[in-house]
Amino acid sequence: MKAEILLFVPKNENLLDKIVKFITNQNYRHAGICFPDEFGDLILEASGWKGKVLAERRVSDLKNIIIETYPVELDYFCFGKAKTLLGTKYDYKGFFLWALNREAKKKLYCFEYILEILKGDSQIGPYAKLVNDGSISGRDIKNLVTGILKSEPIIKEY
Repeated sequence: MKAEILLFVPKNENLLDKIVKFITNQNYRHAGICFPDEFGDLILEASGWKGKVLAERRVSDLKNIIIETYPVELDYFCFGKAKTLLGTKYDYKGFFLWALNREAKKKLYCFEYILEILKGDSQIGPYAKLVNDGSISGRDIKNLVTGILKSEPIIKEY
């Protein structure tokens, strides 16, 4: 099944972007996933602003952002997992304690959400399961999809 893993890099950093960059030591601010054949450019994501995993924004509506898009073929189970996790509470504690390698059960921040989806894929799942949920980063997601699935990024500015 076609999917697109999205890694977000802000064009103009605000205070939150600077905090994320400091904590994670990388430029990735956020992650999401699209299933173009099912939902077009609707982004499934864990949103700290909304406090849960949801599907409300479209890629075409974004502004002042650079998105690295990694087209991948995932097992159909991953699509079901992505939908099942909609409504899950946002993991604020995990987000802020990322550097301390903490994890909160039954809550997800954006990178954890993508990792949970990838764990269900037959190719990438065994490797994704080795990543500690409490310290998953955008760089980890990128390494999984480029290293295992050999996906090359498409970089677009919005």
